[in-house]
Amino acid sequence: MRLRTGLDFRTQPLPSEAVPPSLPPLTTGSAYAVGGALALGVVLALRSLGRREREAWANASLLVWWLTPVALLSFTHRDLYPWHAMTTLPAGHLLAARGIDWIWDKRRRLTPLLLIGGVFAVGVSFANLEVDHAFNAAHPIYKQDDPEAFDRLTLRSTLRIGEVTRQLADAYRIREAFTRLPEPDLAAWSQRPINTTRWFADPDLLIVPQGQASLYVRLGRGAPPPPFELAQRAALLDFPANDYVAFDIFPALDRDAMLSLPQTRLDWPSDTGRTFLGYTLGGDGRVGHAATVTTYWLIEHFPENSTEFLYGPYLHLNTAEGATLVNASAPGLEGLYHRLGHLYIQPIHVSIPADAHPGQYQLELGLYDGVHQAGATFFPPNDTPRPFYTTTVVVEP
Repeated sequence: MRLRTGLDFRTQPLPSEAVPPSLPPLTTGSAYAVGGALALGVVLALRSLGRREREAWANASLLVWWLTPVALLSFTHRDLYPWHAMTTLPAGHLLAARGIDWIWDKRRRLTPLLLIGGVFAVGVSFANLEVDHAFNAAHPIYKQDDPEAFDRLTLRSTLRIGEVTRQLADAYRIREAFTRLPEPDLAAWSQRPINTTRWFADPDLLIVPQGQASLYVRLGRGAPPPPFELAQRAALLDFPANDYVAFDIFPALDRDAMLSLPQTRLDWPSDTGRTFLGYTLGGDGRVGHAATVTTYWLIEHFPENSTEFLYGPYLHLNTAEGATLVNASAPGLEGLYHRLGHLYIQPIHVSIPADAHPGQYQLELGLYDGVHQAGATFFPPNDTPRPFYTTTVVVEP
């Protein structure tokens, strides 16, 4: 009903300063008027069925057309967007028109009022579209609560992004892309068969497919997003209000090339299906400063129960006496989102306490599922299985 009457398209999602104060109540009034006509049309259609009138079959078709998509979409585990119910719109409009026609036929004296109301409703609809268009012209990409997300994209913006994506897909044979675009995704905009991953539990997570080039599409506010060390900046689009969309290409890497990426190479398989290729130490490893340990995980097989677990990399920095000085981790990733042959590069951010003593510490790296309280088992080549990797690091004063 809300979709049919336009209540889901009113301008409340825009900032209050962008909407004339008189427009929201006018929109609501117009929507309720259309809703009343729709309700009357449904009643008349049901009455026609009960009386078995000549047009009963047409009314039955309208009711089925209107209600079937609603019923199918009412029980689903997936997120719904307004266009998922677009197939019901024509039937809903025809039912509302039936209600208006009944008023027109039975209440001739209301004809001028109906004409004025129709013009009023059309005017309010166009006013909403004009306000929305004016705002999008100034802010083509807008979502305050998530600076990395794309929202409220104008058609012209999607055409620009789609054209660049199509050119890059053809030039680099891109079949895998990573971004935070809403539906419709890059495949629809570029008209190319691109598998788009839009879900990220960790904004720092990088996913690199094995043996094929991949595309990252990112948004920058005020300045272009920083380039990746492993990628090539292939294109950059600029929008009003200093918004930018960057297109970065990760080259095709085979397993040996992936193994050469970490500073310290391990190549330890595990019972989770992830192979711990190694890690790289970065940042400032001094007392009172922040360091980063970037871990590299290659998905090489899927255990039978892989989709049930939520493993994430963790780090312990332990003293010589066995006390844990630092306990840090990166967000876990459900096995459902793993892709065979993909490399998952995930940094762990470490804050070294200001009261820590300089000297040698034991660095412990592993995988842990906090939901199921389960750890991983690693299989070092030519060595015994172990629950984690350990080495000695030095914390500088």
